[in-house]
Amino acid sequence: MRYHDEWAPITGYVGEAWHLRYLGVETATKVKNSGKTLEEFLGISGRD
Repeated sequence: MRYHDEWAPITGYVGEAWHLRYLGVETATKVKNSGKTLEEFLGISGRD
């Protein structure tokens, strides 16, 4: 799932079940294990 409600201040989007992003197994695992949002992991701001 791409966006979660608790990430709205970081991503700029509220959670919606249809927001999906395919990252591939290796990248998705790294992002999940980091405990960060995709924006934080990539060092970008989702609100710009």
